[in-house]
Amino acid sequence: MKKLFIYFAALLLISACGKDGAPGATGPQGPSGNVNVHSSTYVVSSSQWQTAGTSGTDYEKFVDLSDPYISQDILDNGAVLVYWITSSGINIQLPYQNVFPAGSVPFIYQPSAAVGTATVEAYYSDWGSFSFNASSQIKFKVVTIDGSLRVTHPEINWKDPQSIVTGLNL
Repeated sequence: MKKLFIYFAALLLISACGKDGAPGATGPQGPSGNVNVHSSTYVVSSSQWQTAGTSGTDYEKFVDLSDPYISQDILDNGAVLVYWITSSGINIQLPYQNVFPAGSVPFIYQPSAAVGTATVEAYYSDWGSFSFNASSQIKFKVVTIDGSLRVTHPEINWKDPQSIVTGLNL
């Protein structure tokens, strides 16, 4: 009787381990795109620009663009790209220097980044005073790229912003 019980228990154990259940439901579709690349667009009005330097001297202006994707890890291992979006919708990567009309003093947009913030500085190369048109709105785009992409895309020159844009199809 004891042997019969052991055989019965072994048979029960073996049959209980079989896979005969139906597969689970398919989960919802995730967001499209690359989870390692984030992009945010900012519309900056003339009143948002701050003046750097001595009070009353308008030689340099700057605006801080708050971006939660700019982390210390992104700064240390990834990339932060900043673009000026023209009124015709063209994305121009910063830094950018405009000399228009020809022969005039160059106007410059210069980006920088810190944890949580991308900053765009605007100035003339001769440090001349200027102001933005009161009704002007300027668009910028901030793109953050996770450092893990360096491992999966060794063919990209990570010191060349255009190579990053081309290599990641941004």
